[in-house]
Amino acid sequence: MRILFDQGVPVPLRKQLTGHEVTTCKEKGWDQITNGDLITQAETLFDVFVSTDQNLKYQQNLKKPEDCDSDSPNHQLAQT
Repeated sequence: MRILFDQGVPVPLRKQLTGHEVTTCKEKGWDQITNGDLITQAETLFDVFVSTDQNLKYQQNLKKPEDCDSDSPNHQLAQT
């Protein structure tokens, strides 16, 4: 599974996700992209987007997993 960590997600957490490809926004060069554009980019390349931004759900029109095509690999959103 391809996982994208937003800024603020503790990078050491990736050690707990063995068997998955974990990338940070900074590693992708996406650390200056606004949330809306970031989510759009992440949906095309990653299966899961992990963020610590508690306001993200109010700032963006996020799809709930049940609203997404479950056959698509890009249908999960995780918020810590």
